[in-house]
Amino acid sequence: MSTRAYAPASIVICVALLFLTSRAVDALEWDQTTTINGRTASNLTSLALSDNALHASWGSSTQAMYSRSLDGGLTWQDEYVFSMISHLGYHHVVAEGTHVVAFWRDDDGATSHVRYAVSGDEGVTWGAVGTLASGDVTLWSASVDNGVVAVLWGDGVGPYD
Repeated sequence: MSTRAYAPASIVICVALLFLTSRAVDALEWDQTTTINGRTASNLTSLALSDNALHASWGSSTQAMYSRSLDGGLTWQDEYVFSMISHLGYHHVVAEGTHVVAFWRDDDGATSHVRYAVSGDEGVTWGAVGTLASGDVTLWSASVDNGVVAVLWGDGVGPYD
C-alpha cells in the first residue's frame, strides 16, 4: 500500500514563537502569529534562531528565498533570492552565532540538486550558491550544533517513498 501527502498549492508564511524559560510552566504560551511580509510559499519553509535574528527560508515554484527579522518576527527585512531555477522545495535554514546556512532542493529539468548558501554575518550578506549533491535527490533535514552542520538527503528516492 502506498500513500502520498501533498501540501496546499499556496501557503501563507506564518511564524509563532514559544519562549522557554527556566521557571516551571504549567501551560505553554505562544507569542502572536505574524506573516513574513505577506508572502506565500508553494514549498516547505524553515526557521532558525541565531544570536540576534530569526531566519526564514522558503520557496516558490521559481525562486529560493530568505528573510530575517531582528525583532522576534514582528517585522521582516526584504527577501533575498538565492536562485531562479524551478524549485521543488525542501528548504532548510540553520543558524549558530553569526553563521547562517540555507539549503534547498531544485531541479534544472534533468537533475535535482541540493544547493546551499552561507552567511557569516547573520544573513546580511551571502556567499556564492554551492551544490552539495546532484542526482535524484531529496533534501530531508539540516541541523547545526557546536559549529558542525549536518545535512540529511536521499539519493534515488522520492519524497514519499
